[in-house]
Amino acid sequence: DECDRDPGKIEPGVCGCGTPDNDIGDDDGDGTPNCKDRCPSDPYKVYPGVCGCGNEDVLTDSDSDGTPDCADKCPYDPHKFDPGHCGCGRPEVCSGYCLDTPGYEDPKGESCKYWEGGTCLFAQMWGYTSAESQEIQKYCRESCGLCW
Repeated sequence: DECDRDPGKIEPGVCGCGTPDNDIGDDDGDGTPNCKDRCPSDPYKVYPGVCGCGNEDVLTDSDSDGTPDCADKCPYDPHKFDPGHCGCGRPEVCSGYCLDTPGYEDPKGESCKYWEGGTCLFAQMWGYTSAESQEIQKYCRESCGLCW
């Protein structure tokens, strides 16, 4: 008995031990039986890959945040890959929320933790431009002490 733990089979068959061979059709015509195909409706994939079944695994990353667009719920916001409370393109400061934007790094690579205690108000003294200082205050409101 090659399938000693499967009471319905004595040999693996097409679908292997533990899986009945009653679904050996190939709905998407890709040459892989449905019981072995993790994307049985996608003729181009047998496994979901990065982008899932029905989506081509194009690893374009429009906002350069390290998350491919197909898996990024905010593909044009470099500071978010998930809308969070406030949505894409907006820091986590909306509707009563005053939070630092997760994963944000300022133009010099510092996280919001660097700015704890309100030091971001003096960012221009440390070589940041006015626009960079405003960006830091926008994405690090909690650390900057701008929540009241």
